[in-house]
Amino acid sequence: MALPQAGAPATAQMLATLANAELQTVFVAQTGGGAINYGAGVTDATANITFTTTYPNTVVMAWGVFDATINTGVATFIGYLNVDGTRLTTGEAHLVGESAASTRATIMQIWVFTVTSAGSHTMKLQGTGANTATFPTHTKLHGLIFGP
Repeated sequence: MALPQAGAPATAQMLATLANAELQTVFVAQTGGGAINYGAGVTDATANITFTTTYPNTVVMAWGVFDATINTGVATFIGYLNVDGTRLTTGEAHLVGESAASTRATIMQIWVFTVTSAGSHTMKLQGTGANTATFPTHTKLHGLIFGP
């Protein structure tokens, strides 16, 4: 597809081609039959996605949904996104338990980030929090990659 000259409008065919060819969607659920229990350290939630980008500096929007519980007492579950081995610091999902009873909720967080190199990339959900867990019922990772 040839690009229009500067100042010339893009045709409907050009816009349709860009819209169809320049977007990837990915999805994965937490695997395994039971809950994943967390402690003081950061643990993988077994919701991992590997995707490939053609160009450097590709923007990605990921959203993590955590089916999280605090088993008893006052505690906090924190959900993270890890990309290519690095935990993102641009957002966290939180569930705070404030009583002796257990607390369970479906919580989410959205992350927008740029992968600086072309090629294969991995993103995964992680969690932490003493006396907390996530369940495979609703724990999922979704991604929208803005590029081929």
